[in-house]
Amino acid sequence: MSFAVALLSLGLLVGLGSVLTVAAAGRTPTDAVPACCRRRVEAFARRARVTVLAGVLAALVGAAFLSS
Repeated sequence: MSFAVALLSLGLLVGLGSVLTVAAAGRTPTDAVPACCRRRVEAFARRARVTVLAGVLAALVGAAFLSS
């Protein structure tokens, strides 16, 4: 049972954090990101959909374990 709650919480936090980060990144000017970090931010933006989907999937699996 505690595994299911942890998995559900992890999935929700990953999904919510990724969605908020992508939303904020769209409103942030590119000059606001230092040049040393720009590649990391661009790499995250490229794989953001996969990260959101992984978070949602983890939350769904946690909810399924919790309900059974």
